[in-house]
Amino acid sequence: MGGGQVTVYFIGAGPGAADLITVRGQRLLQTCRVCLYAGSIMPDDLLALCPPDAKVVDTGPLTLDQIVAELSEAHAAGLDVARLHSGDPSLYSALAEQCRRLDSLGIAYEIVPGVPAFTAAAAALKRELTVPGVAQTVTLSRVATLSTAMPPGEDLKTLAHCGGTLVLHLAAAQIDAIVPQLLEAGYRPETPAAVVAFASWPQETVLRGTLADIAGQMHRAGITKTAVIVVGDALTAGGFTDSYLYSAGRARGEQALMRVLLLGGTGEARALAKTLHPRVDVVSSLAGRVPDPALPVGPVRIGGFGGVDGLRRWLQDERIDAVVDATHPFAATMTAHAAVACAESRIPHLILARPAWDPGGAIVVDSDADAAETVARQGYSRVFLTTGRSGVRAFAGSDAWFLIRAVTDPDASALPRHHRVLLSRGPYGYDDEFALLREHRIDVLVTKNSGGDMTRAKLDAAAALDVAVVMVARPPLPAGVLTVGSVAEAAEWVGALAG
Repeated sequence: MGGGQVTVYFIGAGPGAADLITVRGQRLLQTCRVCLYAGSIMPDDLLALCPPDAKVVDTGPLTLDQIVAELSEAHAAGLDVARLHSGDPSLYSALAEQCRRLDSLGIAYEIVPGVPAFTAAAAALKRELTVPGVAQTVTLSRVATLSTAMPPGEDLKTLAHCGGTLVLHLAAAQIDAIVPQLLEAGYRPETPAAVVAFASWPQETVLRGTLADIAGQMHRAGITKTAVIVVGDALTAGGFTDSYLYSAGRARGEQALMRVLLLGGTGEARALAKTLHPRVDVVSSLAGRVPDPALPVGPVRIGGFGGVDGLRRWLQDERIDAVVDATHPFAATMTAHAAVACAESRIPHLILARPAWDPGGAIVVDSDADAAETVARQGYSRVFLTTGRSGVRAFAGSDAWFLIRAVTDPDASALPRHHRVLLSRGPYGYDDEFALLREHRIDVLVTKNSGGDMTRAKLDAAAALDVAVVMVARPPLPAGVLTVGSVAEAAEWVGALAG
């Protein structure tokens, strides 16, 4: 936040009921001489907490520039400002752009969290959104209407594949479009669905049903705004297993059953880290090549080991009982080093390799260099290159135009003459991939056979548009190492070792 003495307080006002504001938020609201709020969704009972002589400004009709001007004017006058946001400021509040402006002006601020609307909705429904064995993931999102477009990979169909409990904000008016998209993505018509409008307000309305009937219920109730839509089996789950946290069988204060090194950096590795028994001591290792990586639960080490010898010493020093290699299928060097180090140390070793894609009609090659030669030989002119930053250099001398998608910027010296770099991270949805290929008039997709569902949509989109595919085959796995293709199989293997 900006430097200096704090004068601006972004306060989460909670979902509606005045007594759901935090104690800190209430104290600040009662002492700040200026209060800015969005009038359409802020209850009068809450505004009554402001000092009688406070300047109270409804920001509903104001632009961002006008709002920042109010904040700046109060700061210049030495007055503290309570900037009220409904729910919690971290969600759909336009907080980021206000903070950016204050940072540029050198105005200090503090953010006070609040009760978000989705938790108030869960309370109204009297349901836990993360039920053991049913749902352990909550996805918070919205749909694009008259607001900022959704980023690539965050379309509703893609998010639906995540499973768990789906919570949609600012989406009530689009329910007729939402339900078909969820059904097309694989949800069942009988999937439980609920809507809570004006959660915690006197006019709170709760609807319970399924995807087959929830839209009709909303129309009959006249719900078009200020509502949260919740979808998922957690809404009606009854025969679930009690959580392990408070079970009588949980060992408390005992030593770990075993210590496992999990070579990760993939979605499968993160899922496995969450799945293993609480008394299995897991240390996840990431290569450190990606900034701001998605982190697994538990301890994480980042960086290399120093070759086979370094890894072998680390395994011994850390008293590792088993190694699970769940790295990317193309992390061949790490996989080879792990196989040798484990064999020499006589440590049980498992490879978790996600199933490869069926190449179908793709031109299969053995390396990035072979892929570049194939593109040149076939005369392709507009290339969608998705082999990662390390695979770009092979195409540096090409005269074709490239759309290069990577998580981090490739080296400038590795880039072909004609290109555009698109920085993003999966998963990617079919509709977005289809639009991307068509917009850029792509005539060939170059990809590694990474496998899995997170990035498969580009292959389906290429097939639909009759775009050629050049696919780099996976490097072979080390001989003699047990290999499984699913998180469940890997967890079973570790469980058997742990006893």
